[in-house]
Parts: sequence; C-alpha cells; structure tokens
Amino acid sequence: MAESGRAGMRVDLRQETDGAVPDLAGRTAYRIVQEALTNARKHAPGAEVTVALTGAPGLGLTVEVAS
Repeated sequence: MAESGRAGMRVDLRQETDGAVPDLAGRTAYRIVQEALTNARKHAPGAEVTVALTGAPGLGLTVEVAS
C-alpha cells in the first residue's frame, strides 16, 4: 500500500482481525491486495480505494478491495 500512496493513490485501510494472521494467509492476502491496487491504479486512476481485512482464528480471513 505504501507504493500506491507514493503513486498518489488514496488508500483507506480498515483492519478488524482478531489475533495474528498465519504467515501463508498473510502472504496470500498481501498479494491479493497488491494486485487489486495495481488494477485500481490502471483502471480507475484517481479513485479512492478502501481495503478491508476482517477475520478471526477459526473463522478465516476476508479481504475486500473497493473503489
């Protein structure tokens, strides 16, 4: 997200996770968000993007990216 901010994109992060995110899930979520932000920069330049992460142990992790 820092790269997107340096590129002038406005990104609002909303994180509501209980406890630590397991390494594999964290890396996967990072890659999903990275690709979504790249797509937003390409297809909706100047749009504000909201990234929401929610989840808890036993309930999974949800990643939502919207503009």
